[in-house]
Amino acid sequence: MSSGKFKELKAYLEALPETLPLPSNDSKINRLLEFSLDEDWVADAGVEGALNREIEAALGDFLPRNNDGIFFIKERGEAIEELANVLEMYHGPGCMLEQSAILKKWLKDAIASAKKCILNNGGQVSLINSQEDGADNPKKPKAKTRIGGHQTKLFESTFNVSASKSISSAGGLGTSRKLETKQLAGTEDSDYSSEDESDDERKGGRKLLPLLKDVSKPCHRKGETKKMTRCVGSKGCRTTWGWPRDRTRILNHAAQCGYLANIDKDLVEGAVRELARKKSDIVKHLSAKVGITKKRTHEELSITSLSSSQVPANTPLLKRSKTEPVLDDSVNSGSKQVICPGNFAEVYQTEGKKDLHMMAERALVEFIICCGIPPHVLQKKQFRHFVNVLNAKYLPPSRTTFEDSIVPSYAAALRITIVDHLKECRDLMLSFDGGKLGKKKFYSVHATTPNRQSFCLDLDDVTRISQTGDYIYQFQLRDVLAFMSLSSYTLAYFDEAREALHITRGLISIGETRFGSIYWSLNSVLDGMPAFRKIMQAPNLGIESEVLEAIFEDEETSFNFQRDLKRLGAVLMPFARAIQCLEAKDTNPGDVYTYWLAVVAHLHDLITKDSDKSRYTTEFKERIRQIANHRFSELIENEHASNIYLAAFVLDPENRAAPSLSNPNPLSIPSVTILQKRDKGPEIQSRKAVVDQIGLSLLRLLQKEYGNEYRGGRSGEEAARAMQNVNPHLAKHTPRSAITALKDQFGAYIDGREPFNRKRGHKESLREYWSRLVTDNDSDVLAALAIKLFSAMPISMVDERAMSVVTWLNSARRRRQKVSTVANHLVIRSFNQLTEEV
Repeated sequence: MSSGKFKELKAYLEALPETLPLPSNDSKINRLLEFSLDEDWVADAGVEGALNREIEAALGDFLPRNNDGIFFIKERGEAIEELANVLEMYHGPGCMLEQSAILKKWLKDAIASAKKCILNNGGQVSLINSQEDGADNPKKPKAKTRIGGHQTKLFESTFNVSASKSISSAGGLGTSRKLETKQLAGTEDSDYSSEDESDDERKGGRKLLPLLKDVSKPCHRKGETKKMTRCVGSKGCRTTWGWPRDRTRILNHAAQCGYLANIDKDLVEGAVRELARKKSDIVKHLSAKVGITKKRTHEELSITSLSSSQVPANTPLLKRSKTEPVLDDSVNSGSKQVICPGNFAEVYQTEGKKDLHMMAERALVEFIICCGIPPHVLQKKQFRHFVNVLNAKYLPPSRTTFEDSIVPSYAAALRITIVDHLKECRDLMLSFDGGKLGKKKFYSVHATTPNRQSFCLDLDDVTRISQTGDYIYQFQLRDVLAFMSLSSYTLAYFDEAREALHITRGLISIGETRFGSIYWSLNSVLDGMPAFRKIMQAPNLGIESEVLEAIFEDEETSFNFQRDLKRLGAVLMPFARAIQCLEAKDTNPGDVYTYWLAVVAHLHDLITKDSDKSRYTTEFKERIRQIANHRFSELIENEHASNIYLAAFVLDPENRAAPSLSNPNPLSIPSVTILQKRDKGPEIQSRKAVVDQIGLSLLRLLQKEYGNEYRGGRSGEEAARAMQNVNPHLAKHTPRSAITALKDQFGAYIDGREPFNRKRGHKESLREYWSRLVTDNDSDVLAALAIKLFSAMPISMVDERAMSVVTWLNSARRRRQKVSTVANHLVIRSFNQLTEEV
């Protein structure tokens, strides 16, 4: 990492606005002034992990980060400025963690956070160029930031003019180096020379769509004369087309170009709407399928509410298509098609063909995509003959028209429908997952409503973005499964023996998400042990396998292998079943802790109820306990995640008096506080400590809800209006009154006092339960947080299933598909599956 980045960060931190307060003596940020790594953390997570934890602890008052990685700086001074020195000490040139992706992310986010803080407080930050230092680097003028008319020296920018040709505008070195983000510094591409373009002054023909000039530029590659067109974000996406412009292909690309979206998101939105413009019937059709009704404007309601007799005589008719019939008793109007007594049949025949074409086109898209049929089928004469037999009046489109025009338009109309619907929803959950399409990398993006409706928004192509019982499994179980998958001869006899022995389940391979699938795989091997013995005891079959021969060499070896599999399965079983249970559609964050209790209860029995002739050694048992406690600390007792799993568990009325609150982790030794009051015996306070911890977690959630809305310089009325968009249930409270109300309401809830003494209905979800309490002044703040918690899904199964669909779509004969093509197919298919459920 270049030293210029650290200087840039230090300069920004020194330029933080003076309106920010200095940290108090007990502020967490002061830990940076005497920075050191905790030895236990180093032993537990390594130097990199310990450093990450220490930085998080020091910046605890400024966290959490938003989706862009920005944390909110609330204090200025030497302590926060020391962050640049700490990062440089461990991540600078020649340091032990110079290549650390975690520290690289911290450095990038810290720079963005400092800039955001300056801008939010009325400052202006000029363009910064931070490059490698060098003695020969000529210096440019110092960049400055302006805050309320006061100029502060920001940094000394050094820039090597001789190296400027190899440094890209996006911060990359040369064109072959991967970018860190899709954020480009401009629209220029050093690989191409732009050409001038005059306005379209043609008097006839179809005019050039103005949007095309905004999203693409005429150019030629340097050193060549052939004219072509490039995307304005070609520095990142590397997309070009021939000349003259191909309207359809350019719009298809612009609608999904992530680099273009970072330049101007209105361009992408314009491309999507232009693709869907001629498919307005599809938007209405899709909206009706899931009950999405678009709100009409006041003017539309006023016009449609008038009867024909109330419409003024001078009111102009709505604009019609040239082919749309018009009722007119007068003479023919030239370009308009007029319905007269003599041509009713002709008009209705034309309109009938149009309706047939629209309905057939929609049905064809859903059939081809939802059934995973390759579009090249459309070119087969057998398919076209089949369609012709059904209805000779319908001519199916070609493969090119289907893939380049119909599917993108359908997907664009679908995206508009989904976005319009999501704009009316609250408490949405976004989930992501990574995948591959051949050598292309992408991330799926899904939005899930509180009603558990999941919509695929996109597949984001990140190909050009830089990313960032073991022995039994490795040496025996894996080898057995590998041999069986490669030897069809042995597998055939195994299946025959399995059926003869009435073993219903065959072998299950270990998937890429190996942790859970290892258990199901070894379970299938255990079930198939009799079949393995049968085929290995039949020498006439001629099965030659060193792996199987070593396992079934004699009864003792076979017994030991089976015993070891059972022991490993006993440890993995609760985790695998808990993961399976969490895949349910109505899972909420509280279920995570519920299933964790089931997991540790099983492990507790393995450890404590083991016989004298122990199946597991003491060292092995302690290793199980150590791993489980470590995972509990990361998953449940995670302060940075506001401890949401345990908090959601307690916010289920049936669990607020649960005995597990006295010791949330049964595998650990609980800390106990003993108090003794006058004239009373000693009292154990372990449960109170856990409840207080949950209360603090809810306070952190409340702090995140208010964020920076009540910042300095903003009136209370302005902040309240902003909170109407953030969380309308909290808009009537100031942060101070909300904190007071939350403490009172949480105490009343734990004690079961009114209004929290109402029992939850048998079919009433937890979100519905708390939604009935949010209007009560005695429960509104706690209910607002509970609604937020129970609207979230703690898993990303929708993304996992999307990856399975992508694998299915990307079959061996379809491996040359673009990410954008698969994205359109996935959006359409997931939406149709949703409507089938509805």
